[in-house]
Amino acid sequence: MIKHILFDLDGTLLKMDNKAFIDYYFQLLGKKMATYGYDVKELVKVIWMATMEVLKNDGTMTNRERFFLVFCKDMDGKLHAPKEEVERVFNEFYDNEFDEAKVMVKRDGESGRIVQKLKEEGYDLIVATSPVFPRVAVEKRLSWIGLKSEDFSLVTTYENSTFCKPDPAYYKEILMKLNLRPDECLMVGNDLKDDLYPALSQGIKGFYLNTYPINDDDQYDGPKGDFSDLLEYLEKEKI
Repeated sequence: MIKHILFDLDGTLLKMDNKAFIDYYFQLLGKKMATYGYDVKELVKVIWMATMEVLKNDGTMTNRERFFLVFCKDMDGKLHAPKEEVERVFNEFYDNEFDEAKVMVKRDGESGRIVQKLKEEGYDLIVATSPVFPRVAVEKRLSWIGLKSEDFSLVTTYENSTFCKPDPAYYKEILMKLNLRPDECLMVGNDLKDDLYPALSQGIKGFYLNTYPINDDDQYDGPKGDFSDLLEYLEKEKI
């Protein structure tokens, strides 16, 4: 029986085109950092490089530590302030300017209603978004659809995670952290490569929410569909 539901965020709970969102996000961040005298193109390049290293993190440090280790190394001699001050500026951006990115998200209220309904039915809910963002950024994105981190037993962020999707160890870390049985868990996501296949490899059930599909695969024959299909699937699983 399914007791725990892991939700991806971008393209799943957040109805949006991931590429369009990322492009707009970097426009906003570049504009913010330009006011501090940084070369925007160079900064974006370094952020991408640091993020790529976070995606390969191996559990020896948090994703936050990995990000700033690479970021500060690649920006050596080009930072206009100590690392702590740069991190403060990043968090200030997520608290303020980042909110403008909500225009890229379809806010019809469905995701929030689904989460509340599942909570009322007794499911334990987890935000299993690839943890390359700080908690403040994830909480901001949840707020765009009327949700809070308190609605979930765990929200993965770069502060509390040491792996990233699509590494199966990311899902193993969640299972171990919350002491969950994989056969009682369901991963809901829109990316077969990042969300479904690595979760399935750990014994977690999967539901492919294919409204905004990424890495679609004709060979996938598991449960899939939109939110209404997800609810139907969960009802059948109770029997």
